[in-house]
Amino acid sequence: MYKEILAIQDEHITIEENVRKERLGKQICLVYTGTLDYQPTYCVHCRKENQKSIVRNGWIGKDVTIQINQVSEYKTFLKLKKRVFLCKACKRTFVAQSEIIQKNCQITQAVKLKIAKYLKLKMDLTLISKLCEVSTSSVYRVLEELAIYHKVNYHYLPEILSIDEFHSTNREETKMSFIFQDTKERKIIDIVANRHQDNIIKYFLQYDRKARLNVKLITMDMYKPYLNIIKKCFPNAEISIDRFHIVQHINRAFNQTRIQVMNTFRKNEPKKYRRLKNNWKLLQMDSDKLNYSDWKPRQSFSWKQLSQKAMIDEMLSYSPELKQHYEYYQEILGAIKTKDIELFDELIKENVNQFNNRFQTVIRTYRYYKKQIHNALIFPYSNGSLEATNNIIKSIKRFSFGFRNFANFRKRIFLILNNS
Repeated sequence: MYKEILAIQDEHITIEENVRKERLGKQICLVYTGTLDYQPTYCVHCRKENQKSIVRNGWIGKDVTIQINQVSEYKTFLKLKKRVFLCKACKRTFVAQSEIIQKNCQITQAVKLKIAKYLKLKMDLTLISKLCEVSTSSVYRVLEELAIYHKVNYHYLPEILSIDEFHSTNREETKMSFIFQDTKERKIIDIVANRHQDNIIKYFLQYDRKARLNVKLITMDMYKPYLNIIKKCFPNAEISIDRFHIVQHINRAFNQTRIQVMNTFRKNEPKKYRRLKNNWKLLQMDSDKLNYSDWKPRQSFSWKQLSQKAMIDEMLSYSPELKQHYEYYQEILGAIKTKDIELFDELIKENVNQFNNRFQTVIRTYRYYKKQIHNALIFPYSNGSLEATNNIIKSIKRFSFGFRNFANFRKRIFLILNNS
């Protein structure tokens, strides 16, 4: 009966009926007592089979106290009396061992399993230690044991990879960590401590050349050192710039242009200033998504009856510079949205001197990454799933209140995201 309550399946353990409450430390705990006894099949020292050569040699001098799963929300212990055996062949003794607990450990496998289940949830380690009534160090040890289930296969890489980086720990050597995943399967392959070019090249050269040659396409952001890494490590791979980063680049440039124009009206024409400030999302929006027919009173425009398109036209009339950059911005968005490579090439061939410094930088960047942007418009793959993974990593870091140790952070990421 007690074995069923405690979920102990080892047939060699006998639980006595005298359960009691004891104060252990600052807590009232439930304490069960039991014995562990069986007939061993061989000697653990000389490995000789038991042909009546192993005899019982009493019990250990002090009962072993092991922690088991909670009962009725009480921290619960099992005081176990273990049998001692003597091998006549080698004249050495050994103690009976049980499958419910590892040797030299005071926490049962069932408690460790409970900790492991919590580690897969979005909970900080201190909370897990409180829920399982164990020390934080014990939780870290279980995390370490679980790490063996994720092993990197240096003999295989998928055809399509996504690469990126994320803010890891506050230590300088692991401040920005490198992450890459299988784009099709949306599964993390590995995380490297930092994104330094030499370090990443050294890491990828651990993979078989055949595995690296198997990679046909890599999606990435506009971090320039990645180009050299891919060139050296993946000679057969095409490079595709993530479409989100292509759009984000010009989106930020236009937003800065809007702020610059907006600030010129701050003192002398506050109404224009407020309109450009309050309706920034409308100016950033793709013009194809604007509503042309919904005319209604607009507070920032003195309650005039205006549609979204009319509001845009009104604001663009304030500044020829803003209008010029808005039209170019929308043309770039349209080319990327429709995946029109010819139109995109025509747009980036335009004379950069007619634009401000921010747009000039964007155009020069587009020219530098021209081939990679073409691939982004040809292939259907992106870094979308990896960016979503990075958001989850940020949440792991947040609910864990940060990590000082990169290795522990990496283990927790794999445990939660790859469902190890």
